[in-house]
Amino acid sequence: MGSKVKQNLRSRENRKPRLAIGLDCKGRKKGEAYNFLKDFSTGAVKLPYAVKSKIDMISKGDKDHFQDVGAAFAQLLERTDCWQELKKVDPNLTPYSLRHGWAFRSHADSTNHLSVRSAAASMGHTNTTHQRHYGQWIDQETLKQERKKFNKGVEVTL
Repeated sequence: MGSKVKQNLRSRENRKPRLAIGLDCKGRKKGEAYNFLKDFSTGAVKLPYAVKSKIDMISKGDKDHFQDVGAAFAQLLERTDCWQELKKVDPNLTPYSLRHGWAFRSHADSTNHLSVRSAAASMGHTNTTHQRHYGQWIDQETLKQERKKFNKGVEVTL
């Protein structure tokens, strides 16, 4: 087990910004993730005040950790009807589950899934970390489908 690095502004200051990549969700309109990110980047959609004010505190140097940002987001999320309905289905659901959901969808919800390298880079961790935490989410049916898809792409010579 490796040493834990404290995640705060000082330990992150050498990190480069990551590209935000929206993934479309099964059952939702195609291009919805792209359109949301486009609207966010133009300012048509804004972060809620509670979240933005916590981020601003970090930017000004008043705080050096991001826990308050997550707490503000969690509090707003807990108030939504949609989240409350999801919690009825899975009481163990947490706001952090959204990150896990992105990782899962990046490999499972499309026949053109992201590579481990791309998903790990998007999430800001190593391939090893990605495999350790998200590689376990595979069932027997998915394994069969993956093998079938692979074998379709192999040229056979007799």
